[in-house]
Amino acid sequence: MRGRSGTFYTGEYDRKYVIKDQDILIGMDGEFNRFRWNGGPALLNQRVCRIRSTHSELDEGYLYRFLPEALKSIEDATPFVTVKHLSVKTIRNIRIPLPPLDEQKRIAAVLDKADALRRQRQESLQLTEKLLQSVFIDMFVRNPDAASWTPRSVTWMAKDAKGSIRTGPFGSQLLHSEFVDQGIAVLGIDNAVKNRFEWGRPRFITAEKYQKLKRYKVFPGDLIITIMGTLGRCAIVPDDIPEAINTKHLCCITLDRGKCLPEFLHAAFLIHPEVLRQLGVRAKGAVMPGLNMGIIKELVLPLPPVELQKEFKRIAALCAASRVDFEDSQDAAEHLFGSIQQRAFRGELDLRRLKLDTEEPLPEVKEIEKTEKVDGIFHRPGYFPTPPEIEAEIQALEDRLDHGPGDSIPWSENYFKYRILSQVLRAPYSFSDIWERVFYDMEEASYETVKDKVFEYVSAGILEQQFDEERKEILFQPRP
Repeated sequence: MRGRSGTFYTGEYDRKYVIKDQDILIGMDGEFNRFRWNGGPALLNQRVCRIRSTHSELDEGYLYRFLPEALKSIEDATPFVTVKHLSVKTIRNIRIPLPPLDEQKRIAAVLDKADALRRQRQESLQLTEKLLQSVFIDMFVRNPDAASWTPRSVTWMAKDAKGSIRTGPFGSQLLHSEFVDQGIAVLGIDNAVKNRFEWGRPRFITAEKYQKLKRYKVFPGDLIITIMGTLGRCAIVPDDIPEAINTKHLCCITLDRGKCLPEFLHAAFLIHPEVLRQLGVRAKGAVMPGLNMGIIKELVLPLPPVELQKEFKRIAALCAASRVDFEDSQDAAEHLFGSIQQRAFRGELDLRRLKLDTEEPLPEVKEIEKTEKVDGIFHRPGYFPTPPEIEAEIQALEDRLDHGPGDSIPWSENYFKYRILSQVLRAPYSFSDIWERVFYDMEEASYETVKDKVFEYVSAGILEQQFDEERKEILFQPRP
């Protein structure tokens, strides 16, 4: 292999420093990550190294898959410094095991498929989060009724009791030397840093110390917000929390649930544009300029009816259940990929029976602008077919809609699934598109029922989702 570090040039430049699509690049500062370039011709930066296979016995796909383990070994062996640096000389000295070329291609193919599975699980997790964001915006920001909601402060939403909004003990009230191996739990930044509650590094105080700090107790359903270190992360304290207090790094809010549910305020703190504006977060991913208990108390936002908050809580619970499933699946995919990768480069995988993908590419599916009716049934290629045993039922409902404008049918999950989602609507479609069609075709259909079914189908893999950056909403389409 050959490694070369370069720089930017103006005017005339040396073509040996040009990056081409699919070139392998390595970042040489900080984390030694490798990636494939896919941005057209470009010039190398001084702190990026290009790697190409120049030997007939080394498959470039195999090289690409081998590099992460080699770079991790180099990084682990690098003495601790603030920013780690990688040299071209070190890269040149990487030793690569070279099984036969066909074996290299098989290893690369297996790892490509395992990596694709891993990335699919990651994308599913991200989409679940974006789906909940989209639902929140739809319910509480774009909702026409929002203009009539009374703006309320977080102080007004809190329980009418002393210390309902509080930070933890300061200064000499709680010293690090007073932490013990077991006892009363102490919550800190690590319990909220992922914007959901997780147990982090265990911290405890004695029962005797707790008696002096009981005013800092946290309760099930409290909202904890980080005000030191990583600012603005928040989580809801779970119902099964043992006796615990919070540190000075957190602001803890006990809400009056007759006014505001923690699930709503948690999402509002992370998503609501009015809250983000007051916190000084003007762009996606921007760093919060500062946060303290006083700022949190004075935050004001239009407060929706509690019943609508309860509906959002129910949807958030469905998303949380899906997220747990996706996280478990992602953990399994990560473990599978790591195991295959280690065994592959140790020569422990027997891939002789694996056939390389030499088949001709599948023909493109011709997109049609509207549904086609064949033998009295609507069809669109690529969507799941209607089971024969319920086709007659659905056809009978469909015939009722052919009589003229204003005709409707009773709510039917089968018609919803196998006609509206599968054949009538043109994918990808938003939830608003789905509801508009259901409302037009079906009497007695409730918004909540339709939304429940969409979430159910996403969790079951019947619908797949994608986030439209331009429209800023989740789009759905049937999974073939």
